[in-house]
Amino acid sequence: MKFKLLLPIISLLIFLGGCSAEGFLLLLRNYYVDGTANQVVAWDGYMYPIAIVGAVVVAGWLGIDPPGFVAEVVAFAFGLAASTFFPVIVLGIFSTRMNKQGAAAGMVTGLLFTASAIVWFRFLHPELDTVDHWWFGIGPKGIGSVGMVLNFVVSLAVGACFPAPSASTQDMVRAIRVPKGAGAAASH
Repeated sequence: MKFKLLLPIISLLIFLGGCSAEGFLLLLRNYYVDGTANQVVAWDGYMYPIAIVGAVVVAGWLGIDPPGFVAEVVAFAFGLAASTFFPVIVLGIFSTRMNKQGAAAGMVTGLLFTASAIVWFRFLHPELDTVDHWWFGIGPKGIGSVGMVLNFVVSLAVGACFPAPSASTQDMVRAIRVPKGAGAAASH
């Protein structure tokens, strides 16, 4: 399965979370990741203008009619980041068994869960944005923590259903844990 739009979607989330528009547009303009070969491939000609127009429209709309005050938007962005990136980064560093299928499934699960809670309570039904109606008693500003737990669970479960990464990838993960030039531990 190819995940050609994964990088632009992640870039959009980062952009919406407060990173610069220039960085977002640069990422959008230059590359997307082909998940089957782990190669960076140049964009097809027609995708770039469509993505740029879409990004400008979304950014403009959010700039004209922001979904809340700055702290609220930042809380949403951190919730989305926590439910998508954090578990995959942690598992990618500390688990030699984590594979791309588990990572992608976990990220999509965390993103869909967290984004749906934010959209449901903030945009579709703001009248329900009270503690009586919140999912698990957690409001949309904090629901990213539940999305993060779901991401961990789905990443591990789906990852276990597919082959482990290659030996060279597992060796690389082990090597990441040890700083370059680190010697043996010494007594004090």
